[in-house]
Amino acid sequence: PHPMDASRIPKEKIEHPLDNDFLLGEAATSKAHAGNKKYCRLITKRRVEYMLSDGSHRRKIVNSLVRKWKSQDPPGRFLKRSTKTKLWYDVGDYSAKEKTASLFNEKDFLEKQFGIVLDKNAYPMREILEPTKNDFIVGRGSFLNKEHDGNIIFRKMVNRTRASFERADRAGKQEIISNLIDDWRCREPMGRFLARGKNTIFWHDVGDEKAEDRIRQYLKDDNSRDGKPFAKRGVFNNSTSQLEQHKESEKSK
Repeated sequence: PHPMDASRIPKEKIEHPLDNDFLLGEAATSKAHAGNKKYCRLITKRRVEYMLSDGSHRRKIVNSLVRKWKSQDPPGRFLKRSTKTKLWYDVGDYSAKEKTASLFNEKDFLEKQFGIVLDKNAYPMREILEPTKNDFIVGRGSFLNKEHDGNIIFRKMVNRTRASFERADRAGKQEIISNLIDDWRCREPMGRFLARGKNTIFWHDVGDEKAEDRIRQYLKDDNSRDGKPFAKRGVFNNSTSQLEQHKESEKSK
């Protein structure tokens, strides 16, 4: 089936919200609505990242969630009921982003919604000693890395979008890349894009912008097709040896 045209989805005088709609206000009704549960779970998956980010990156997270919600089929809306007509209307992007930010910042949000107790230090964005399978190692040769599970998994995700990327216009290409990052961030536990700093064994998350650049470069490079060489060497093997050295030094103390 073809995706539903967003222009055909009404923005006002809505009698019956859909499961792809997030409802504002009227707490009792909103909590029971399927769309609210689904959107809150998206927020849950990026809560740790949000809490550990600065203001500018928090805004990007909010923007990406609103964009992802509206890219559903049928397109997701953010609806509020009119006190006069009792019908629903779309509140627009500004109010949608305000509400999303407030959900991120609401005290005890996870506990109230899902009974989840969040440990801020459970999944750090910096001073990471050892990457997990949900981490993509960024650097030269990152898409050729055949030893780290996270790079293998993410490379497959990116390769599945290649045909669509080549057919898309500039805006379409950006949407594909943004969706890839959103999907990776929404893994459980959260997907990260890691690089190792100079003169240190620790890793840190490079942020969405650098991740976007890396993905765009890979998808545009003709030599990256079908597993052909994209870069001469990776960074994971070198970092692993440094990690082993660190562990040995810790044992000897």
